[in-house]
Amino acid sequence: MLQISGSQSNIPKETVELADRYLTLLDRLRPYRKAPEDAVDHYLSYLGHEVLRQAIPTVQELSEKWEEFKYTDSTLTKKTKAEIKQYAQFIRRSWGILKPDVPKRNEIDVLLRGMKISNNTRRKYLKYIRQFFSWVFNEGYITKNPTDGIFYKADAFEAKFYSVETTAKLLKHVAENSKPLIGYYSLLTFAGLRPTEGTRVEWDDINFLTKELYVRPGKTGARHIELEPAAIAWLNWHREQSPKDAPFVELRALPNMEKEI
Repeated sequence: MLQISGSQSNIPKETVELADRYLTLLDRLRPYRKAPEDAVDHYLSYLGHEVLRQAIPTVQELSEKWEEFKYTDSTLTKKTKAEIKQYAQFIRRSWGILKPDVPKRNEIDVLLRGMKISNNTRRKYLKYIRQFFSWVFNEGYITKNPTDGIFYKADAFEAKFYSVETTAKLLKHVAENSKPLIGYYSLLTFAGLRPTEGTRVEWDDINFLTKELYVRPGKTGARHIELEPAAIAWLNWHREQSPKDAPFVELRALPNMEKEI
């Protein structure tokens, strides 16, 4: 502290007050072994980062750019495009006005856990939210994906089966109303193919002599399946009803034909 004794000091009062304030700052920073100059440098750095942070787009703006980016993939199906649109809207509703570094893992987790949906649906929400923040991370707007570490168990699978009578009625309905699809549905029914696997089947994949089906690779590897007599019977009928050189499944007409079925 400046000592003033004797006659009136010629040191301005303002200087004395500033010196006292500086000493107070020294006392406050001493436990941290820092000087006021260090505090000023830190605050200036903070202000610089804050200016840059304010220039970062909001989640609303980034989700719109992410949605546009996803649509550039020419291989997307209509279903996937619709899902991207749906989940992008959810992201905007949930965090649209915030900066992308504001949503935290616990907040996202609590939000999804609080929704009255199945765990499988919850996993679907998490999938697209994680994709969005991964894209934001790769664009350099955040330093960490806030969804890292969030995990939900899949719901227990309970298989449900049609009775023999119901299955027969369904196949008869297809045969009477949409003959080109009877082979497709017979393989889904008797060979346990996924719909995507069924759409990849070609006539050359079916060996009527050995009664085997070659399943082309997709989500799982390629495999051979021994066909049941019922499947062979329907496939033979499908072959007899199909025009020469007709594909096993007419993919262009498949969506509309399935809606009619």
